Amino acid sequence: MTIVQQMASFIQKAGFSDLSDEARNQIKLRRLEIEKNNYEGFYTRPMSWGRVCEKFEQLAQLYADQDLRRRIIDTVQGLENNTVTDLTELIAQVRIPDH
Repeated sequence: MTIVQQMASFIQKAGFSDLSDEARNQIKLRRLEIEKNNYEGFYTRPMSWGRVCEKFEQLAQLYADQDLRRRIIDTVQGLENNTVTDLTELIAQVRIPDH
């Protein structure tokens, strides 16, 4: 769902569906930005391999079971002994959950 669709849904659910087109056009999205130039994983503060694995496990747990995550980690760790095809075949098994 795009941000515009989300906003339209919010407006409808909030009871603002009777707003004029002009009023709807005046609803603005706020954009917040932050610039970071030194964080864990940045070239000035590289992550340890253990921390990389922890972060991958956290981010990938909805998309790959524990066995697949472990095989991806092992393949990346031994990339010099594996082919890109080995890795892409594993990545092809990752699934995006339905919402």
